[in-house]
Amino acid sequence: MRKLLHLSRALSAVILGGCLALSPIVDRSVVGQEEGKPKQGKTDEAEKANDAPKAVKPKEAKQAKANQERARARAANDAARREQASRLFDAMRESWNLESALEKGRGELGRNQSRLAEASKAANAAREAANAAPDDKPKADKAAAATDAEKQATEAVENAKRQVAEQSGKLNEAMDTVATLEADLLGGLKLIPSKDWDYEKARHLLARAGFGGTPSEIQALVDMGMYKAVQYVVEYHERPTANLELDVRPQSRGPAYEQYLSGMARQELQQRQRRNFRNQIADMRKWWIRRMVESPRPLEEKLTLFWHDHFAVNFRDFNDPYLVHSQNQLFRRYADQFNGLLHGIVQDPAMIRYLDNHTNRKGNGNENLGRELQELFSIGEENSANHKPNGYSENDVREASRALTGYTYDAPTGQFRFLGSRYDETPKDVLGKKGNWSGDEVVDILLQHPSTANYVSKKLFEFFVHRNPKPETIDAIAHVLRSNNYELRPMLRNLFMSEEFYGAEARAAHIKSPAELMVGTIKTLGIKDVDYARIDAACQTAGHALFEPPNVAGWDEGQAWITSKQLLDRYNFVAELVDQRNVDILATLTDGAEFRSAEEVVDHLIRRCLVLDIGADKRKAMIDFLGEIPPSSEWTVRRDEINARLKAIVVMLLGSPEYQVS
Repeated sequence: MRKLLHLSRALSAVILGGCLALSPIVDRSVVGQEEGKPKQGKTDEAEKANDAPKAVKPKEAKQAKANQERARARAANDAARREQASRLFDAMRESWNLESALEKGRGELGRNQSRLAEASKAANAAREAANAAPDDKPKADKAAAATDAEKQATEAVENAKRQVAEQSGKLNEAMDTVATLEADLLGGLKLIPSKDWDYEKARHLLARAGFGGTPSEIQALVDMGMYKAVQYVVEYHERPTANLELDVRPQSRGPAYEQYLSGMARQELQQRQRRNFRNQIADMRKWWIRRMVESPRPLEEKLTLFWHDHFAVNFRDFNDPYLVHSQNQLFRRYADQFNGLLHGIVQDPAMIRYLDNHTNRKGNGNENLGRELQELFSIGEENSANHKPNGYSENDVREASRALTGYTYDAPTGQFRFLGSRYDETPKDVLGKKGNWSGDEVVDILLQHPSTANYVSKKLFEFFVHRNPKPETIDAIAHVLRSNNYELRPMLRNLFMSEEFYGAEARAAHIKSPAELMVGTIKTLGIKDVDYARIDAACQTAGHALFEPPNVAGWDEGQAWITSKQLLDRYNFVAELVDQRNVDILATLTDGAEFRSAEEVVDHLIRRCLVLDIGADKRKAMIDFLGEIPPSSEWTVRRDEINARLKAIVVMLLGSPEYQVS
């Protein structure tokens, strides 16, 4: 029901957005007959002159005709959208009714199952009593009646199951219709049929929209069905946030007497402060990695990781952990709201300090933030005037930078401040729009630029799907993003149900970053009691030190993660993670599963760890290495021995090239 309520809200937004976007332009040359009436007191000659036909210039007539044609086209488009919206609402209403019927059917099934349990208990007791006294006819009759009641209860349960299955099938068909109509109305991507939803697709969703999970977590998404599974992942605000505390405080002012200390004493104080900063950053990295592992909102942390790379800031440039932590929370707070993020980033003290906007003032400008705001954060350098006619220019950079004068922060409190005395109050011309713009108004102008939605959508698609999107694919999801005022959830719902997301080109196409690799290993194997300091050290060694991107453009991803040295490091790190003494692969593996042979164990681990086939030779080598193994019901007797053998197989799998991708 929650998904359908979300669709209802989305439907309202689509209808309103469409009507606003397509409202006719009023043509004063052909509309407004009242304006042509003569005023009181005019002479007859004036009235005659007014009534006389006017000579219309060809250019004006052509323009009037064009305006009329545009108005008719928009009216027709509005009518088509209203018809689509009506069909969507009808389908939604049918889904609501079917969902209500399904809930009732499940309730009836539960009640029938309870009655069956009671009837079976009574029948067993009656039969035992009759068997104990074979010559007692009343007891025999009672046993027969109880057995009949048990049969009737069994039939009722089977009938209820059939009804629930039938209702569930009808609901899936109706939700197929709803999702398809919504995608058409929003102009999004084509969806896969819900009947194609299976374990592999649920696993793909959890790996890309999160960091993976155990077989039981994946199976839970399978059981939900595609729509509810995607809803569960995307609408993470409906679940509690991770409850992990971290105490990071603003940078305190130095003591008042510091100016009277010797140079050596001041230097010692500064060194002590830098050590404290390094310790805080180390705590923050461990805290964030643990959040990625434990958060019940995996998409929230995955998006936070994406925005950390998109709005890259390296804390070492200014050594203030509080600012970096506040920025990380900003990314999390507006993870699915790009509008809020772009507005927030121009007032973000960490970004202001990193790009030196605190020095940007009238008469002494600094263009760093104004440049990156367009080049990296919104429109994209690929859409600049160097490449496209309507792209931003160097003049737009200068003008946007003037709008950002006075945007600074207070170091002791870590809070944004606007200083009017530093603000350049003269008019600015940004992307052809003239006015005395502030930095926030410039953000609004950038969000209106046609390239912004495409640029952000392309980066999101490359992060979640693959790195070679078709232009028409990006146009489709950008349209959904733009029409929803840069709210990501409608676009992500469409993306995570699309043929593109589950297509062959997307499968095993994402090379895991070190953080994704380590966090994913912990989640896939269900490892407990993790030493997050070691995980952080592994990520840093592999080139992924959180809060320390190499430059303002972030990390080079994809193939850059697997140089020959880094690949060896990645193999060693996951091997060390699995080989710790407290890692119990046996307990993880036997969680609800049973195995009777080495082949079954190896096949289960391959399916659990890899999305690519490792080939018959490697599979046989692992089976041979594992050797003769008793059924899993007998493993506890030889726990240490079997756990060691299982660890070796897992290390082989995690050290394979196939494990580096998802």
